[in-house]
Amino acid sequence: MRSLTAKRYYLLIGVLLAGFLLSPVSSSSQSETEKSEFLSEEEIRQELDYWFESPLKYITLPDEESILKKLKTLEEKIQFVRIFWARREYNPETEINEFREEFYSRVAYANDHFGRREEGWKTARGEIYIVFGPPSRVEMHSISGTARPAIFWYYDDSPSVYISPFEPLIFADIFRNSQYYLVNRSLSGLRPYPRHRFMSEKIPFEFRPALKDANERTILNEKITYDQITSPAPPTTPQLPSRQIPFQWQVDYITLSEEKVELLLTIKFKYRDFAWYKDEDNLKVDLSLQEKLTDQEGEIIDQKTDTLVLRLTPDQLKEKIEEEYLFQVSLTGRPGSHLLEIIVTDNISGGVSQLKEAIDIPPSF
Repeated sequence: MRSLTAKRYYLLIGVLLAGFLLSPVSSSSQSETEKSEFLSEEEIRQELDYWFESPLKYITLPDEESILKKLKTLEEKIQFVRIFWARREYNPETEINEFREEFYSRVAYANDHFGRREEGWKTARGEIYIVFGPPSRVEMHSISGTARPAIFWYYDDSPSVYISPFEPLIFADIFRNSQYYLVNRSLSGLRPYPRHRFMSEKIPFEFRPALKDANERTILNEKITYDQITSPAPPTTPQLPSRQIPFQWQVDYITLSEEKVELLLTIKFKYRDFAWYKDEDNLKVDLSLQEKLTDQEGEIIDQKTDTLVLRLTPDQLKEKIEEEYLFQVSLTGRPGSHLLEIIVTDNISGGVSQLKEAIDIPPSF
């Protein structure tokens, strides 16, 4: 079993996402990977279960396919999926991964519109639609010199350098069975093509470079790599970066006697400002809090030491991310000028936040 710091990872919530990454990523790519943290493990497991028998294979680059097939543990594969989507994120300001949402939207459209004898994503039009997106315009024709129907797709903004915006993609019903195959313009006149080629290859190999090129263009975050799961682990676990936890406070006074006043101290945190760490299937906060009240001569009037441990699921944290967490503690003082000191320590990273504030405890009434 690995040590605590090796098993848990450091998660900054300041930009609200996104993986089960074992070590912090660079600051230039951190916000994208944070967002992917909030993909549920169930979602990831479902994708992993049928990755290469699903539309996901259409958008997986050859080097990514090679990496995934070499991974052995579930933990490594989960990391792969989170990194896979984070590399393609094109709008880090939102809480969801728009690329992933668009991908599954295209899959649903393909299944609804192109499927007949098989699922729509398995058809030639389905694969092209999923990778290239919707065409700019569609025209219905027949193949020159035949009665075989054909559908012409035009892309005004070419999805690849291998596709001319002035040349259509032609899907033809070669065998008049309502199954459309992508053909190139050399098929005009329906010159003989080996039947077995179409039966096994609905998209000719000539179009594969264009599909690969279009998929490579979706990698917008090149600084996010798979090195964390493909490189050998360092001999020692690097120390987590220290993190100060912002907080606010307020105090209410309750008179107990002429020389005794209770200070009801409320320390206010925002869920987004906590340092969260992975703990099995949950996210965890582990803090120590020290509250100390001293008089003008530096004599300690009262002090307390407390521990704050929170555990939430990723979904629970998403719901609470903008809320406040209130921690209350009672101190006893006397009327007059005092110094209030609050120290918040992250027990995992060692980060310390400290506040010293002069306060005037009102006289008893």
